[in-house]
Formats: sequence, structure tokens, C-alpha cells
Amino acid sequence: MKKHIFKYSYKLGNIFKMRGQEKEAIVCYQTILENFLDTAYGPKSRDTLAQMGIEVKLPEATETEEF
Repeated sequence: MKKHIFKYSYKLGNIFKMRGQEKEAIVCYQTILENFLDTAYGPKSRDTLAQMGIEVKLPEATETEEF
């Protein structure tokens, strides 16, 4: 179940959003962006937050040092 938690978080966010619980929905979508950005639900969460009028700032990629 742990490997699919992002899917359930996204669906839960949709349920919260439909029920008018926007704060809870934002937490679900933000969790995906912070922890599962590289999944198919990352862009979906970003787009949903943007549609809700939430400004989305993705973390900047850090450069790796060469040894």
C-alpha cells in the first residue's frame, strides 16, 4: 500500500475538494508535490492547485557536486 499512497492522497484531495474542505484538499495535493513529484500525480496535483488559485512553487533542483 505504501507505494500507492500518492494515488490515495490525490483521490482523498479530490473528495475534500468536492465537499468544500479546501484546506484539507490543499494538504493532500501539497503532500504529493513534496514527496511524489516524479509520479503521474505530481503534475495533476500541481494543476489542481493552480485551478484552485493556489500559487505553486516547486523546489529547485540542486546541483550535484563532482568529485
